[in-house]
Amino acid sequence: MATDPVPDGPWDTTDPRRDRSITPYTDADTQDLIDEIVDTLTIIRCPMGLGDGGATLSVLASLAAEIASRLPDAVADARDHSYTWNEIAMRLSATIPAARRRYATHTRSRHELPCSPVNRDTSNTRVSDVGRPRPGEKPRP
Repeated sequence: MATDPVPDGPWDTTDPRRDRSITPYTDADTQDLIDEIVDTLTIIRCPMGLGDGGATLSVLASLAAEIASRLPDAVADARDHSYTWNEIAMRLSATIPAARRRYATHTRSRHELPCSPVNRDTSNTRVSDVGRPRPGEKPRP
């Protein structure tokens, strides 16, 4: 990742429509936010663990895993919003082939999901019950 772009340059305006998310970078805002998240999650999970290197390591690993699990859906959302693979690769700090190789399957498979929710509650259903009417139901023709 790159470092913070030069502040107060001619491109740094107060215009709310500016987009500083085109390329990933770290800056003081990012570091402050991550510090706050790590401290908060450490306190939630282990109230006496604030400042403990092991607790911090576990929290950072948890955050990294959560972020990694959300990236495929974020890429699929970007593709749904007409972002090109070039734009996605730039935002991931990756090459176009690497971004496609890693995420294209997920974006394709997501479109193959059924439109209506599927009832997966089979806890009380036996294979022999499938197709039979439930008690109080009339048999289907």
